[in-house]
Amino acid sequence: MNPVTKTFTHDHVVRDPAGKPVGRAILLNDRTYVEGAPVPVAVLLVPVTATRNIRSFVFYIDGIAYRIPQDTPQGRILLSEGMHKVNHVVLQQVNQ
Repeated sequence: MNPVTKTFTHDHVVRDPAGKPVGRAILLNDRTYVEGAPVPVAVLLVPVTATRNIRSFVFYIDGIAYRIPQDTPQGRILLSEGMHKVNHVVLQQVNQ
């Protein structure tokens, strides 16, 4: 039997300020997603090569700038296998 490739319907590409894809965000509920509103995320994955400090990293989802809230508990931010993994967070829009 061949392995099954699983994909998530709630995936969105995370881009750096230059527009280069650097990670992915898996939203909690894609049906309620509104561009520019605070975004509830189940998992945010960004490689360490994109940023050393994930809390200060400004990234883009669908062309809108977001960042992880500064008050996010450290227990929700993991560093594993060269990836920042942020669990259950509501992304804040960055005013530009």
